[in-house]
Amino acid sequence: MIRVAYLCLLVVAASTSVLVPAVQAKALRSPAIDAMIAISETASRNFQDNAFDKLEAQAKAYRDKNYRIPNGDYALTLFYDSMIWHSARGDEKNARLAQTEKWMRRYSRSPTPYVAHVIQLINSYHGLGQLIAVNEQAGLAANAGRYKEKAKRYLADAQRLLTNRRSIAAKDPYYFVVSMMVSSLRGDDEKKLMKTFEAGLRSAPGYSPFHKSALVAFEQLQPGNKQRIEDLVRRIVAVQPEDEKAITYAQAYWLLAGHYGRIDTMFRTWAIDWSLFKQGMADTLVRYPDESNGSWFARFACLAGDEAKIRELWSMAERFPHPGIWNSPFEFQMCQAVAESKADESTTPAELPDL
Repeated sequence: MIRVAYLCLLVVAASTSVLVPAVQAKALRSPAIDAMIAISETASRNFQDNAFDKLEAQAKAYRDKNYRIPNGDYALTLFYDSMIWHSARGDEKNARLAQTEKWMRRYSRSPTPYVAHVIQLINSYHGLGQLIAVNEQAGLAANAGRYKEKAKRYLADAQRLLTNRRSIAAKDPYYFVVSMMVSSLRGDDEKKLMKTFEAGLRSAPGYSPFHKSALVAFEQLQPGNKQRIEDLVRRIVAVQPEDEKAITYAQAYWLLAGHYGRIDTMFRTWAIDWSLFKQGMADTLVRYPDESNGSWFARFACLAGDEAKIRELWSMAERFPHPGIWNSPFEFQMCQAVAESKADESTTPAELPDL
């Protein structure tokens, strides 16, 4: 699956690719990329235009049909992710809060505006982080204190909305994504996080974005606790249908590593069972045979040091050498050397330096 984190690379990859300069734009596109761009651009445009009726129709269609794009990513997640602006100015954030408040009033029986409003409250909370840091560095403790109090109010407002409108908002699986986010940002202890986690697992057991938000919350609570994360991933896997277990395992770590920018070191950062992860990627590729998934699988095999699997998958990587998947030309070339080497040669991607 192509991750939303590098969406901005997709539209310029052909002209900026340092992996395969001769590749043309069409060669670096896939059905998943086209769907991702279309969903995100449509949602962003409708939000900017205050087209609440179109936003409602778009979200409802994705939610009711549990629609996934060709690489397996949830369309509903792309829809909500399009509303996250980390760099927006304070006045823009206030305008967006006012916008989602208007949306809630107009569609009070729909879960979509409540989830969207919580997203905007989280955006506003993050927007104060830089102001707090700047004022603290300048020795302006009073100003920093005021911003901190305002940030706390954003989270309190978000929690209040999640609680008071739960009967409506929880009909949307992304409700449990933002619930985990808010719980973590508020500094909830493990007992409270587990309560939120178990509630989400009961209501949206197969929704991988929720899995990611839960794992991120627990990783932040206990950084570096590999066994804790593995136990949580296994807990998530346990409630999945048999044919989803391996896929869920691979997706959970894939999303977690992508969130932290640790794809390069994921097999050292966490206690990942490569055999189960590999089966999950193979199942993913069968179910969602998008070119991007094949290239990702090849990269994971390289990082895991599985030379046989690298050779098996390398043709897929060569067909889709996207810079949003491969970290650098050096990494791609080193893995290519393994793919083209004989089985008895000693070259191994496990010896690659951190990139």
